[in-house]
Amino acid sequence: MRTVSLISSTSAAVSLNSTPYDLGDYLDYSIEVPITGSDIAGTLKLQCSNSGTNWFDVADTTTNITASADTMLAPQTAARYRYVRVSWTASSGTGNISALLIVKQPIITAVN
Repeated sequence: MRTVSLISSTSAAVSLNSTPYDLGDYLDYSIEVPITGSDIAGTLKLQCSNSGTNWFDVADTTTNITASADTMLAPQTAARYRYVRVSWTASSGTGNISALLIVKQPIITAVN
């Protein structure tokens, strides 16, 4: 497994997109997003891309945040795209956000 920080702790009072991560041969991953603060609210979602330029929402990953929370964005299996990132759209409050990606290496079986 590999662990990568997509967002180092930064202000959650502004909207942002994380650093994109090139999944390469990884298929399975999850992203934990702790959000702390006072009256913090916004929308959190995963986005994917094959080009690194055009971004699309990953189905069923949009989460409305209405208070401080430690959120696991719907763990993904068998990803069929090259890049992934976290998108945060702030709507109110002050606080911090970070994002930690965990990718699991594909299982490779020997052929006899």
